[in-house]
Amino acid sequence: MKWGYQALGIVAAIGLALPVAAAPAVAAPLDAPADLCATVGDNAGFTRTGNLVTAVAIALAESGCNPAATGHNTNGTIDRGLWQINSIHTQFSNACTYDAQCNANAAYAIYLGRNSTFQAWVTYKTGKYKQYLDRAQAAVNRLGTPPAPRDRSEGDITGDGYADLTTVTAEGRLAVFGNGILVPGNNGVPFHGVMWQTDNTNWNQDAVSITTADVTGDRFADFLVLTNTGKLQIYGNGSLINADQSPFTGVWRQYDNWSGYRKIAAGDINQDGFADLAAVTSSGKLEVFLNTKQVGDGQSPFSGPLKVYESGWGTDVIDIALGDVTGDGYADLAAIRTDGSLQVYGNGILLPGRESTPFWDVSWQVVSGWNTVYDISLSDITGDGFADLTAITTGGELQVYGNVIGHTKTDYYTGAHWRYPTWSGVHHVA
Repeated sequence: MKWGYQALGIVAAIGLALPVAAAPAVAAPLDAPADLCATVGDNAGFTRTGNLVTAVAIALAESGCNPAATGHNTNGTIDRGLWQINSIHTQFSNACTYDAQCNANAAYAIYLGRNSTFQAWVTYKTGKYKQYLDRAQAAVNRLGTPPAPRDRSEGDITGDGYADLTTVTAEGRLAVFGNGILVPGNNGVPFHGVMWQTDNTNWNQDAVSITTADVTGDRFADFLVLTNTGKLQIYGNGSLINADQSPFTGVWRQYDNWSGYRKIAAGDINQDGFADLAAVTSSGKLEVFLNTKQVGDGQSPFSGPLKVYESGWGTDVIDIALGDVTGDGYADLAAIRTDGSLQVYGNGILLPGRESTPFWDVSWQVVSGWNTVYDISLSDITGDGFADLTAITTGGELQVYGNVIGHTKTDYYTGAHWRYPTWSGVHHVA
């Protein structure tokens, strides 16, 4: 396995620039540093009635809640930003750790990776954080409306809140392109080079369909592959466990009887923090599996399907993807078909009588032009809470469509914002 950035000579043509998510402004702050940490910590996933107060107190002890704070250690490592994320965590770039919200996302990911404890922070272990608890509690008390729910399951390999890109490259390697949208020198372009890849070059032969999403509930996207031998394999994300921070080093769960399926997609359909699964069968059905795993129970996540759509999912379906297109925190379903259409099926699982039927009908579509695309994925690349769309075309181009519903109020994907022209031969994206 290889871990570390390696440029592949990708050229990005930028279309419409999209806003990158930043920490919301706090109105009339009484304690600006603590209020900032409370806001971004709240957005990251620390809970107001649980661990948020402790998290804010730790940040006050670590950095004074100064986003630019830098600490130099005697071993040569550097502590960065609000929660002083150490540079040994190479999956969190300098651009991320000096951005307030991304630093909070990284802190929450590390918290989860340490079995939901704060043992990674010296000020917690020494008890220094306790002198800041009153300030932290006051800042949490000043928070306004809770942030909107977000589906964070798809695509985020590094756990920083920005979706990365996993591919099977033209030479047959499984490779991860880290999201560099916050890096100043990238000029807002998300993907520039390979962050990690396998030595094995057989993935183009072995993988029929791939997807990435957080199956285990730890906020790090796992890797799922449908193999040409009829197996469904799930690789747990080991970014915070493996010494070299490699994400996918071994199969965590395997299902041996999946020879009747041809496309898979994972995402959080019921908003419980665990990625669910949709699969298209060779006989023209769509099956939806809810994740029945609970944190730490050691069980396999998928058993029988919640819903089987008996027709309408035949060989005209080129590919499917799951992601929160509408921004309500529940994964929607997208499909591309041989007639050139891109279809989005809005998730209606909360509607009366729809508990077992999340995808009822097409809620939005483009009727032509998508038959030149052979693989798609949905994930929140820009960090705004809405799933963006990534596509590979038969002409060898990787296209990234930013979700523009916040601007248009009527449409989701109106044109590629970034185009990478040298992706000929790439087999899959997730």
